[in-house]
Amino acid sequence: MALEGSLKDFWLADILQLIYFQRKTGILSLEGRLDKIRLLFYEGNIVSAESKRRIEANRLGKVLVKKGLIKEEDLQKALEEQQSTGIKIGNILIKNGLAAKEQIQEILTSQITETVVQLFSWKEGIYEFSPQGVPVDKEIPVSLDTQHLLMEGLRIIDEWSLIEGKLTLDSVFEKTGKTGLEFTPDEEEILKYVDGESDVSTIIDNSQMDNFQASKALVSLMEKDAIEPKEVVPIAPTAP
Repeated sequence: MALEGSLKDFWLADILQLIYFQRKTGILSLEGRLDKIRLLFYEGNIVSAESKRRIEANRLGKVLVKKGLIKEEDLQKALEEQQSTGIKIGNILIKNGLAAKEQIQEILTSQITETVVQLFSWKEGIYEFSPQGVPVDKEIPVSLDTQHLLMEGLRIIDEWSLIEGKLTLDSVFEKTGKTGLEFTPDEEEILKYVDGESDVSTIIDNSQMDNFQASKALVSLMEKDAIEPKEVVPIAPTAP
């Protein structure tokens, strides 16, 4: 199945449905203004999501540190081992007894979901599906039902229409430093993860809130002038 073109002509939902119902194995590459993403499919279901902007090892490690499951120095050692061995960061952490397989699977599943769901907000971009064998991690197996992700994506996009234009899952915020403000518990929780580097998707990962709940808190923080958007540098386009 040769499948490529523009998201203006063939929306993501249609692409996912086609791959799912035909139980295809391969890689779907998508390129937009702010990111390049690869979704790996095995027999129609998503087993991995790779983002140019969101390096999996960094995201996984940061979430584990934020949750207090590992120490920053343990993460740095694991990252060094990954660079020298090529082994995935999650496998290294499990091998060294620093994290449980279930913890890693839960975070990876959440990250894949966030990566896929944010694609539904893309209004333009190019895509290409390449049928081929894909690596399946037998030690930390992760497989997400594409049909479920499709429904989740459509539901969240519907909710996001309520705050459309105010932020996206790619948005990055920084604190203004304004004092004397009062916050709700949700706003206080979200504000802890605003650091000028983490985008909304990563903030949601760290906070463990759902998309809409976290996004509403961020919009409220913007309206209170507690945070402001930071311009994100676009990803360099692929050379022809």
